[in-house]
Amino acid sequence: MKYHIPGINIFYIILTSLLILIIFVALIILAKKKLSNLSNTSLIFGCVTWFIAVYVESIFHQFLLPIFESNIFSYAIYGGLMAGLFEETGRLICFYFKIKPSIYHKTNSLYYGIGHGGFEAFYLITINNFFIVIICYLINKGLLEEYEQKKSPTDFEKQLLDVMKNIYKTFGVEKSFFKICFFVVWERISAITYHISASVLVWYASSDFKRYYFLYLLAIGMHTIFDCLATIFAHYISNLFLDELFIFIMAIGSAYIGFKCWKYFENNIEVKQNLIEYENITLN
Repeated sequence: MKYHIPGINIFYIILTSLLILIIFVALIILAKKKLSNLSNTSLIFGCVTWFIAVYVESIFHQFLLPIFESNIFSYAIYGGLMAGLFEETGRLICFYFKIKPSIYHKTNSLYYGIGHGGFEAFYLITINNFFIVIICYLINKGLLEEYEQKKSPTDFEKQLLDVMKNIYKTFGVEKSFFKICFFVVWERISAITYHISASVLVWYASSDFKRYYFLYLLAIGMHTIFDCLATIFAHYISNLFLDELFIFIMAIGSAYIGFKCWKYFENNIEVKQNLIEYENITLN
């Protein structure tokens, strides 16, 4: 057979998908055990908001992306800013309008962040890899070779042929994808860490937007910097370890900012009392 995807490569595609799914589920279970006043609504809205934000963002990309994609720096800044603007605004809308007043408690900001970041990882890795495995199976069954020999393929067959060629180009090499599996999982953990941290900032911003709107702007700025620098760094540095280490350091930095924000509102007596009163109002 002319085309064949090594079994070890397919194994690591599946392993990566399962690890991402396990991490997502483990975070949900951990939150349920360690945090109080949680509602599944916040988790679900975290998932849905990410999906809607990315979909709306993609509509704008159709018109604006061609303007910026010719240069890596303009592309990185544009991509980071758009992702930050749409995703953090989605967070703000969910929190500001309280999703449902009876669940508006600060621990749900963490739960929302797990939903937002966890579903992003699940969608981008687990679901996409599921289809990649199917295509790998079709290639190994000889479909790529069969479509190449067709004299008059349909439009669908042409599109499928292009997809199979791209997947074969990536996964048809005789080598282990263990390192790629490791780095993909590591990168998603960093991203989830950021999303949980940003959710904390936006939650406190929504509690009194006139006073704490800057936390919403900070979340947008963090998201922009996170995505922008990650894109530029990956473009110029081909070493995956250095790329992911840089992303991980940024994630730790965002977690530190989120933690300091949480502790400030917990320790500041005046602010804490206002938040307690605010939560009591929304709970009644």
